[in-house]
Amino acid sequence: MIFLAQVGTFLNLNKTNNTVKIFLDALSRVPTVSVGTQALILGSMYIIVRRFPDVEFVMLSAAPEVEHFYLDDSPFRVRLVHRSLSQFGTIQQIRQILNEVDAVVSAWGDGYSTFPPHLIFRKTFILKRRRIPLILFTASIGPFEKGLRGTMARWGLSAFDRLTVRDMNTYRYISALGLKGVKAFPDTAFALPPSSDAQIDQVFMSECIPQDRPLIGVNVSILLQQKMSNDTADSISYNKLMLLLVKHLQQITDATIILIPHQFYPEKYALTDEAMRSGRDGDDRVAVEMVRKNLENKRNVYTVKGEYTPSEYKGLISRCQMFIGGRMHSVIASLSTCVPSVIMGYSHKAGGVMEMLGLSDHVWDINNSPSELMGKVTSVWQCRQDIRNKLLANIPQVNEEAFKTGDVLAEVLSTKKTRL
Repeated sequence: MIFLAQVGTFLNLNKTNNTVKIFLDALSRVPTVSVGTQALILGSMYIIVRRFPDVEFVMLSAAPEVEHFYLDDSPFRVRLVHRSLSQFGTIQQIRQILNEVDAVVSAWGDGYSTFPPHLIFRKTFILKRRRIPLILFTASIGPFEKGLRGTMARWGLSAFDRLTVRDMNTYRYISALGLKGVKAFPDTAFALPPSSDAQIDQVFMSECIPQDRPLIGVNVSILLQQKMSNDTADSISYNKLMLLLVKHLQQITDATIILIPHQFYPEKYALTDEAMRSGRDGDDRVAVEMVRKNLENKRNVYTVKGEYTPSEYKGLISRCQMFIGGRMHSVIASLSTCVPSVIMGYSHKAGGVMEMLGLSDHVWDINNSPSELMGKVTSVWQCRQDIRNKLLANIPQVNEEAFKTGDVLAEVLSTKKTRL
């Protein structure tokens, strides 16, 4: 059994007597290779640090060598606890952590929506302890089954002292369960700042991507490649769709097109094999290379091959005049930097997030026709300056609104102190 005191890895850690300690529950049994999840985690930290500058974060990690990739580059004080290989050992570690922290912030993005709903009950049963507040940060959850499983999901969610969600569909799902007090805020990744101009220029130089013409970013997702793997009477495969999209962009623009991954396995992660990299939860760079390889015309098409932090990806995307994304957080990176965007929606979170932003017309459902996607892309490109002007007027307030999840945490901690 591995205990906290034995395996804590310290990052930039200088304790003070008045330090607020937060267990940031955001890591699963697999390493965090999604740039979007990394952005969500770091955004949560930026939000919490604004309210509690001396905060110390504790995180339970199955692969510290991977988590270090993005955490070492951050300004935060984080203690990584190497997760036990056994479920019993993990529960013991969590109990030890709960004895040391002031609150638990659960920032799983859509992790709860991919669980069978009744497992939410088991999760919160482990995390919830008397006098230790449990707060859900901007999640996507549901939909929920009726009957016992739905009831257990409601019981599990009711264990949270506060519930915040990031999309309007989730808001409706939770409201239908009869739970009160849920609040909708922008995804915590909106709070993540992009890298400096100098760092972004270095990324472009490293990738040999010219900036002498307008840039269009296209996130190529291996997840969607797996979801849309076959041609049918009503649809085409993802690879064919992406080839059509790039061809369409070449026809209607004279822009440089950048194929951008938003999930990758760091080279230092020794357990990665080709099957893992090419699988459903694999490396987007595999899908990127497949698309580029099969392009008839590679004119002005470039790919991102390196390993970058979420802030560097956001900075890269911020240079685009338009962005089309298959992964939701790649589109959050673009919208939060005021880039006109189209999202390829495969779950309720995409439509729900865009609805919150008043951009429902910018969602293309993967079950709809390719011609509809091309139409939306054409429309956004033709109106890109007007769209950008609206984003410039509204997005700064959206980015700031994301920080209000920190107010929710502060309120809960204040209530706890008053009761004590």
